This record gives sequence, structure tokens and C-alpha cells, in this order.
Amino acid sequence: MGYYSMDRHESYSVRDSSFVPVSTRPERSEVTELEIKELVEELRETDWMRLGSHLGISTSRLAAFRERYHGNVPLCSMEVLLLWKHNCSEVINPRSHLALALSTIGREDLYGKIKRN
Repeated sequence: MGYYSMDRHESYSVRDSSFVPVSTRPERSEVTELEIKELVEELRETDWMRLGSHLGISTSRLAAFRERYHGNVPLCSMEVLLLWKHNCSEVINPRSHLALALSTIGREDLYGKIKRN
């Protein structure tokens, strides 16, 4: 028989008349505004659209950013990352999600910076 504690976010099972933690919900690991600013400084012209696509941002939205900011890489990159951060409430671990997207577009250097923090 199992129980779920609403207060502590842990699952328990009953063994020998005692409660024993079975698993613990992983903590969300948020990406900070400072980390986003640092990423923006390092993203290249070829990075921001591919990153946005891997973060689930539509092609039409990415094209709108490019048009609005006349291809200005830092501004487009900032829009992509802030939109992703705003929309990632359903992502269990935003830090890992962003790190994986960075790795997927070949930015292992940035993957390492995000993953280790």
C-alpha cells in the first residue's frame, strides 16, 4: 500500500508498520536571468533560431523576432530565451531542457556552463 504526502512531496510505502520514503520529486532547477544574459552574449547568428526551434518555439514566431529586430542576434536571442523561460512551467527541469537544446545545436561549451550550475 502506498501513500503520497501532499506536504513533503514524497511517496511512502508501509513496511513493518513504519513509513519509508520511496521516491522524492526532483527539484526544479531554474535558469536565472543572469545566466540568460550571459548566454545571449555568446549565441551566434546561426544559433538562436535553431535553439528556439529545439526549445519548442514556432518557426513563425522565430521569423517574427528576426523581422522585428532586423536580425539583431542579441535581441532575437533574448526574446527566444525569455519566451522559453516564460513558457517552460510544465518542464520538470528547465536547466536540463535548455542544456540539452544547446548540446543538440552543437554548443557544448554553453551546455557545460548551464549544466554545471
